Amino acid sequence: MLAFLDIKSAYDTVDRRQIWRTLEETAPAALVSLLRNIFDDVQIKVLLNNATSTRFSPITGVLQESILSPFLCSVYINELPQILRPHPISSDLTPTDLILRLNCFLYADDVALIATKVDMGTLLQSCENHSYQLGYRWNPSKCVILDPSQSSSSYTLYGEKIPRHSSFPYLGIPFRPGDYPDTVGLVNRNKTKALATMNQLSAIGVHPKGFAPLLATHFYRQIVRAQLEYGLAITKITTFLSKQLEDAQNTCLRRIFGGSRTSSTTMMLHMSNLPTMQERAYTLQSQFLLRSFTLPEDSLLYHFLPLVRQPRSYSQWYKLSKSPIWKRCSSNPESLDCRSLRSIQRGYCQDNLNHKRSINASILLMHCRPIISLDPVLWLPMPKSERSRCIRWRLG
Repeated sequence: MLAFLDIKSAYDTVDRRQIWRTLEETAPAALVSLLRNIFDDVQIKVLLNNATSTRFSPITGVLQESILSPFLCSVYINELPQILRPHPISSDLTPTDLILRLNCFLYADDVALIATKVDMGTLLQSCENHSYQLGYRWNPSKCVILDPSQSSSSYTLYGEKIPRHSSFPYLGIPFRPGDYPDTVGLVNRNKTKALATMNQLSAIGVHPKGFAPLLATHFYRQIVRAQLEYGLAITKITTFLSKQLEDAQNTCLRRIFGGSRTSSTTMMLHMSNLPTMQERAYTLQSQFLLRSFTLPEDSLLYHFLPLVRQPRSYSQWYKLSKSPIWKRCSSNPESLDCRSLRSIQRGYCQDNLNHKRSINASILLMHCRPIISLDPVLWLPMPKSERSRCIRWRLG
């Protein structure tokens, strides 16, 4: 079973003195002094009802928007995994034994506990004791228990019962009881978030009469599609879910170029040099698989790699390795580099384009450039009216 824990006002209640003491043991003094100057010499003003307070310096907490804050939070509660593990983890453990020893995952203030029903209560009590020692507090109302057995057992923090849910997003990836990623929930969350963002961008000019189509597609590629594809690198999606993502992308493209709900987006994708969502998922998965071979030795996946690559493991890694792009890689993927992988990815997308042209999937596509590239209509200098006329001609 799983327990997802939330620290109440985590970034505001972190004791920075504890962080500096921990860092002073291993980090250079100059680096620690620099961090202290960044986070200790902070002054805040509060704006309320058009009235501004006087400046004050917060005693606790780290900066909310700083890229360093998640790392400093990890340093702050770094002792928690050692307290939760009954035995220390040695470097000579096999992957199978290592899996049995793992009972928690931490990223900044996001904590996930993995245990049996008997041990979960002990782990929660250890977490509660650790919060008393460092001076922070868990938020039981935002913590969640995922139990595949649906038993009547209850678990508490500070005497307050932890609620049970059928699914919970950890680091943006929904999980369901049994430690399985909820791919349906992930796709639905991505669609909802991406379409909401597209609505906001449309209000500021991402529509046929607003920004130039090239700029609008850049907005989509960098902002909207990043939300739509979140988690696809580590998740194998079905044909049905892939169709859901394609529909969401098509909706966004029609908002950019114009068109009805049923108008084809094949030419829009080709002109903008955008892959289908299925091609994009295969690309992200191949990049994740390649990256797994270059991880540092102290990373968790590095130790699990010999196990998850085996067919009998039924692991997510092995399922992802069956993607069309990864099958094109050499039999010895350890020798593959990023440049070679990008060439394989381009070749896969080019073959898909050639296949669509060979079966006459689109008459308009047959009369366009036979290579994957940005259509000159989008970037050649011309008046807005002329560009609009050329794009309408391209789209038929």
